Amino acid sequence: MEINFVKRIRPENNVPEKLPPENVYTISEWESLHFYNDKVVMHTSTYQDIFGTRKDEKYQYKKRIVKISSNDGRRIYRQFFGQSKIKGSEAAMTSLSFNELGIESGEVNLSLKRTSKFWGKLWYFWYHPYIEVRIPVKYTLISLLVGLIALIIALISIYVPFFLESNQ
Repeated sequence: MEINFVKRIRPENNVPEKLPPENVYTISEWESLHFYNDKVVMHTSTYQDIFGTRKDEKYQYKKRIVKISSNDGRRIYRQFFGQSKIKGSEAAMTSLSFNELGIESGEVNLSLKRTSKFWGKLWYFWYHPYIEVRIPVKYTLISLLVGLIALIIALISIYVPFFLESNQ
């Protein structure tokens, strides 16, 4: 799926004057901008276009991850967040996502692809915008790898003496 127009998410009481109003997706002043840093806001009907299934709002664990790529090869992984006050071919992201993609708000050409459930979530957490999320995920995966190597070494050290005794 292609995204042709991207808006910048800003609180309604903190919109810069130099930013055209058509390039701004406003949120209420009581909403936290940090809530949207790891999300891409799109119209709710685009969920079925991207993932092929209807989203069930009751199950929060079924939040799906999309891969957003720019023309110069940069990519980010964001969680789909449906809103009805945005048009179908538009998307809204925070300034953090704009900086990671190296783009400005307005007319753009971004590629949006769905990800698999496992690999999408893995890359989403691996490249998450918040370091407080990235570091524990990376430490966990490195610890699992080291533990697996230690288990293999332990099994080899148990098997080798029995193998040598049986050959004598």
